[in-house]
Amino acid sequence: MSQAARSDPWRLPCLIALFALALGLRWRGLGRSLWYDELFTLVHFGESLSQAWGTQVEANNHPLASTLVWLARSLGAESARGLRLPFWVAGAGAAPALAWALWPSGRRRAWLAGGLLALAPPAVLASQQVRGYAPALLLLALALGAALRLREEAHPRWGALLAGCVVLGLSAHLSAGLGLLCLALLAWGARSPRVLLAWLGGGFLGGLIVLLPTLSRTWKFVRRNLGVAEPALPSPLAPGPFDLARLGEAAGSPLLGFLLVILLGLGLASAKRERSARPIPSLALGAWALTPLLLVVSGALGYARFAWFAWPAWAALAALGPAREPRRLALVVVAWFLALSAWIGARERRGELADLRGAVVLARSQVGQGEVFAAGPGGELLGGYGVSALLPADEGAALEVVAALPRPWAAVIALPAWLELQPRLEAALSAHARYVIPGREGPVLVVVARRDP
Repeated sequence: MSQAARSDPWRLPCLIALFALALGLRWRGLGRSLWYDELFTLVHFGESLSQAWGTQVEANNHPLASTLVWLARSLGAESARGLRLPFWVAGAGAAPALAWALWPSGRRRAWLAGGLLALAPPAVLASQQVRGYAPALLLLALALGAALRLREEAHPRWGALLAGCVVLGLSAHLSAGLGLLCLALLAWGARSPRVLLAWLGGGFLGGLIVLLPTLSRTWKFVRRNLGVAEPALPSPLAPGPFDLARLGEAAGSPLLGFLLVILLGLGLASAKRERSARPIPSLALGAWALTPLLLVVSGALGYARFAWFAWPAWAALAALGPAREPRRLALVVVAWFLALSAWIGARERRGELADLRGAVVLARSQVGQGEVFAAGPGGELLGGYGVSALLPADEGAALEVVAALPRPWAAVIALPAWLELQPRLEAALSAHARYVIPGREGPVLVVVARRDP
């Protein structure tokens, strides 16, 4: 890193301003209901450190996130907002971390890249969930900055930071490994390529050692869910294969994805025209930005959020063209992207992901002192919202319970698609009042059997 970049008086105020902006954009959504995946983390992995690092169920455990949950609980956090605070801070910190990473390549690019990540709707959403995506974004941005600095000066502090970010990044979410692997390309043209690769490789080795208790179970799940095809899906609960539509969702919306592709193209074109003897390489960022396509090509089972690990690379590349060559097209696209991101973010902050808390409140308001029970997958997670009764998993037994229950009663079904696998139970429940509560990640169904007339 150059002395000018190190001593720039604007750097610290810029980073603080980006952090404050990102914190503010992410605050309102912290009070949402905890949804299925978050409750799964809290119930199965977040009660002790041994659970966090030694338990794995269908690759749902993100050990670093589970550790943050355990820490928040140890400090007395009980509400949804309190449990999400560590993720709020980590996700907001990713924006200034990316700006710090790119600062040697120019203040304007650093500002813009940090701003893109601060406003990007998926990055905002990642910061509002008790999952590993927000810590992964922060650690990926820090790893990029450490690798770029290690490329310029083989100082142990940058190597230690890089290795530490790799270890923790893999623990935050294994998808981060796809982006971290691309940092090896920075060894090309580095002052000490072997030093950079040694620290990066050491980080991967350390990450695998830390994950060793759960790695075999995680790998079996991943291997089983490659090459997924729609007709072979085991149930309507499965998300299906990762495809280009989901990649568009990972950008925030199809229109945002289109604008992002334009900015990435402008960034790569600008990088190609660089004449500096030792430019900050865009090859690594370009490879990182394209790695989500591996999910498409492999037919991996997946959700749009599985591609969020690419956002630091997307933001860094998207900022390159407008920062280096601020032509009218680039500025118009950037302004459109930022304005649309702000609008989408404001709209999404008002919505729920999956309103399990609201479903329980509605159920109790409908039946008063009557029985409220949960049914289907995720029902065992509703104890935190005061629902301890669970309908039997066997369809015949469940029908007997429903027939024998005195009215009024209400059932809360966290994953309504489950009923497609229980046709007789669905037919029995369809005779009663049904309320569908929409959510970004999926609806919640409440069935109410009122008092006999």
